[in-house]
Amino acid sequence: MMSKMQSKRLKSRIHDTAGQRRTGTSTHVPRVILTTLSGVFLFCAVPASTSAASTDRFSGDWVGGFDDGKNWVYVQTHFKAQGEAITGTFDRPLEFVMGTPIGGVVFQFPRIQFEVEKPERLRFDGGTRDGVISGEVAVGQRTRPFHLTRIAKVDVSGLGGIYRFGEDHFIALRPGDETGVNALALTDFKTAESRVLFPLDEQTFFCGDKFLVTHPVKATFQFLSQKGAQMQLSWKRAGSAPIIGTRQSFAHEEITFTNGDVRLGGTLSLPHANGPHSAIVFIHGSGPGDRNSLRFIADFFLVNGFATVVYGKRTNWIASSFSDLTDDALAAARVLKSRADIRQVGLWGISQGGWLVALAASRSPDVAFIINESGPGMTPEEQMQFTVRTKLQAAGFDATTMLTASNLVRKNFDCVRTGSGWIELAQANGRARREPWFTHMSSLEMRRDDPPFWKLNAGFDPVPALRQVRCPVLALYGARDTLVPAKPSADIWRAALKEAGNKDVTVKIFSTGDHGLRETTGGTLKDLPKSRGFVPGYFETQKEWVLRRVAAEH
Repeated sequence: MMSKMQSKRLKSRIHDTAGQRRTGTSTHVPRVILTTLSGVFLFCAVPASTSAASTDRFSGDWVGGFDDGKNWVYVQTHFKAQGEAITGTFDRPLEFVMGTPIGGVVFQFPRIQFEVEKPERLRFDGGTRDGVISGEVAVGQRTRPFHLTRIAKVDVSGLGGIYRFGEDHFIALRPGDETGVNALALTDFKTAESRVLFPLDEQTFFCGDKFLVTHPVKATFQFLSQKGAQMQLSWKRAGSAPIIGTRQSFAHEEITFTNGDVRLGGTLSLPHANGPHSAIVFIHGSGPGDRNSLRFIADFFLVNGFATVVYGKRTNWIASSFSDLTDDALAAARVLKSRADIRQVGLWGISQGGWLVALAASRSPDVAFIINESGPGMTPEEQMQFTVRTKLQAAGFDATTMLTASNLVRKNFDCVRTGSGWIELAQANGRARREPWFTHMSSLEMRRDDPPFWKLNAGFDPVPALRQVRCPVLALYGARDTLVPAKPSADIWRAALKEAGNKDVTVKIFSTGDHGLRETTGGTLKDLPKSRGFVPGYFETQKEWVLRRVAAEH
């Protein structure tokens, strides 16, 4: 997303839903990956009668939160026993508040009190039982119930994959640190639900009834490893008998391809059916992207009979143009087209990747179809203007402030386009940095000595490329996207493709979708914990659309 152009605090695609400058449009999310910051521990006195054995029961990582009346506030605490004292840090990852020292600890097992000061003063008072701390948290003059569950330090790298629970019921599990702790991200292809699964021990995980809501526990998962057999997963929902899924095995090949002097690598995954196969190349959004960040959507197409390629984005993307990034994807497509077991190749791209799939299809008749998720219809500056206005409006700022911020966005882009006015821009950014609204500017500060990403791409307009696209097009948007204006983008794509004479265009706006097409109430990261998952029809729409186009070729 053009709004994520600087340092990413989210390492991924729960599908990208927020971010910084310097990266172009953001990915899928869809996949959120959050980087845990190292914290500073604060020593706090506890009663002398407290035993070290009792304090040890609190040592470790705890996840949970509380409902503030609108959102589930997802939190993490990291307690450390130091003799008869408890120290620790506190995180609110979705608000980028990490490593806050815990203070005011009063401990008499099984009860504990502690407090934190950022981003607001909270006072927790609860008791522990069976690995759960529950009680009340004081938020200003209000109190709310809170729950924290102790989680285990587990290596989850060997537990990911695609698990089959029935004829048409597949889920994808992937290791991820979306939450700043080791966990598993679950995506259910049948129900479109998604959850973060937290480890109680090396084999047992749990989740609540929404993406990051941890209490009450609504399901537990037990990994059943049998010697010489495929991994099985027992999934038990509250009040129901467990169901058993088996991890599926697919053929995977490492492929390499080149674009000029840039050499890239990706993973080609092949479906169970005999070839030749239709294939899809997946294109990242903004920022860095590895082979796992779009794995969940690639796996969905894999179980539905498509060969898939997810490749690692070039490491020097911040010095690359959209044209360079597009040619990377086309280089991957050429490798696939040269294979006897591949029939045709389509492209799937999210956010910035939506711009790139259009540019690629305009350049190559070998692109069989394109799927665009949340790709803008306008220039980077226009998209950034929308992002800033939306953020400021959601934060309660008035029209005058939004105009001031909008003018600052324009100043930054003007300097990039003209190569002049850098001293005045630095002064304007410096003055704005002292204003309360500047934190919502997505860290948009362009400088003369920045890497050339903006210089290469600030003037990009997708419309000329769209007017050259002749292949089938599916474009999907979320009406509650706070990064890309859904309806204006959808209208531009429709109009430009109509001008191209393209007769096979499907554009759909999901009324409750965010940038990564997850269900949301407001489209912000604060809404993410209570998201059920992807919007209804997210998977079915893509499957039905692409299968009809593939069938039409035969």
